[in-house]
Amino acid sequence: MFILGLVLIVVGAIAILGAVTSTSGSVDFLGFDGVSGVVIFFIGLGSGIAILLGLSVIRYGAKRSLQRRRENKRLTELSGQLDRVDRDNRNRDDEDRPTTI
Repeated sequence: MFILGLVLIVVGAIAILGAVTSTSGSVDFLGFDGVSGVVIFFIGLGSGIAILLGLSVIRYGAKRSLQRRRENKRLTELSGQLDRVDRDNRNRDDEDRPTTI
């Protein structure tokens, strides 16, 4: 998720930088000849959307990762508590059993 978000941000940033550096009516844009101002506008719009989408993907991935780490930590704690209770129960059962010789 994080890598996908970074890729979207980088692609959007490259397109925006290409559009900003060429301000005349018909320009060469990233290897395309004669791109009009309207096309550059839509490229900028798409770039902005790509950047926002990239940031939201990164945010979602980080949130999900944090949630998973918290859940794993809680499961580890609960597993340790269960192991202690089982051990205590076994020790109590061993103590309650009469020993025969």
